[in-house]
Amino acid sequence: MKLIADSGSTKTEWILLDDKTISINTIGLNPVFVNEQTILQTIEFSDLNKYKDAITEVHFFGAGCSSDERKKIIKNPLSKFFKNAKIEVDTDLLGAGISMFATNEGIIGILGTGSNTGYYKNKSIIKNVSSLGYILGDEGSGAHIGKMFIKAFLDKEIPENIATEFNSQFNLSLDDIISKVYKEPFPNRFLASFMPFIHSFKSDVYIQNLLYICFTEFFQKTILKYDNYKQNKICLIGSVAHFFESEIKLSAKKLDIKIDKIAKNPSNGLIEFYK
Repeated sequence: MKLIADSGSTKTEWILLDDKTISINTIGLNPVFVNEQTILQTIEFSDLNKYKDAITEVHFFGAGCSSDERKKIIKNPLSKFFKNAKIEVDTDLLGAGISMFATNEGIIGILGTGSNTGYYKNKSIIKNVSSLGYILGDEGSGAHIGKMFIKAFLDKEIPENIATEFNSQFNLSLDDIISKVYKEPFPNRFLASFMPFIHSFKSDVYIQNLLYICFTEFFQKTILKYDNYKQNKICLIGSVAHFFESEIKLSAKKLDIKIDKIAKNPSNGLIEFYK
């Protein structure tokens, strides 16, 4: 039995490939934010327990798995738990590339809680423009857009009707926000958690402009830095890419960039590839 994992900073989807496909969800297992003990406890207390002895291959693609040291943080607890399995750990970017391009090649981008891009070829990412994480970069991501929105809210720059509704739904004081961003764990998830609210107001001119700025920065800081980006296929994957497809394509069009495909997650493509 094969097990595929697609892990972001917010959620991990585990896909069991057997006679039928089974999907199991847990929290995101980004090694930047979680340790080996948390990872082991997460999978031990999940429905994966039912299948752990039958699993012979684990293909884990995760956010934050960009170095050998971080990959070990994931691989060690997986090896302890899935004792009969061969374990492979790599970046979520490679998983997205496999899903969207398989045996072809092109530029792959992730827009979810965080953002990342790379040039995919022969089951490898052969070039990567670093996203720099949610503090220094992650342009176009949920954390980036959420950060820009929250800052505008605190600076009293957003329209009154949006501010009123935001206060009604979240009731967050300045101290609450400062604490969650600077003192509590997973500030990137906190910032990205406002994306459904932002989506509900995406027809508002102010929000449209905010989204345009954020997605334009994503293209300028990453996609435009790849050689021959106009000649290569560009595919995007992730919840932000999916729910804000029209806004992303508008920013791309104004920069003369053509998006080939957008998908919410890599599940279907990975299932086809590993079957």
